[in-house]
Amino acid sequence: MPAYNILKSLVSLGDKLLSIAPNFLAAKRQQRDRLADYCENIAKCLSRAYVDLDRGQIPHGCCSEMDHYMRDLRDVLGKILSPEEYDELHNVLSVAYQVEHLDRELKDFDRPGSKYAELAIASGKFAAIANKIRAT
Repeated sequence: MPAYNILKSLVSLGDKLLSIAPNFLAAKRQQRDRLADYCENIAKCLSRAYVDLDRGQIPHGCCSEMDHYMRDLRDVLGKILSPEEYDELHNVLSVAYQVEHLDRELKDFDRPGSKYAELAIASGKFAAIANKIRAT
């Protein structure tokens, strides 16, 4: 998947989770806390990737970590989401985990500001989801 599409997919995934956040409110407190932790961990991983890439460093381990989150998606969200919602999120996350490769693919990307800004945006969305779930 082209790098810019990976970035957009991560932002899209955050938007999708925010849009279905009301579904999470009906879940038991333990499930909501688990989901909040899951989203917070994704936010932290994306934030680390953003900082490393913006400094010209490879965010070693982030692909593996994001792949782990993709594989845990059904266990974390399976009881909260419909099968269609789960499939949609899984499809996005299954290709959007390749954050370590962004530096190589975006080397010549010419755009004002950080070429990795979408990582920071996606990280913020996942942090917002975690906070929203915990606040209820």
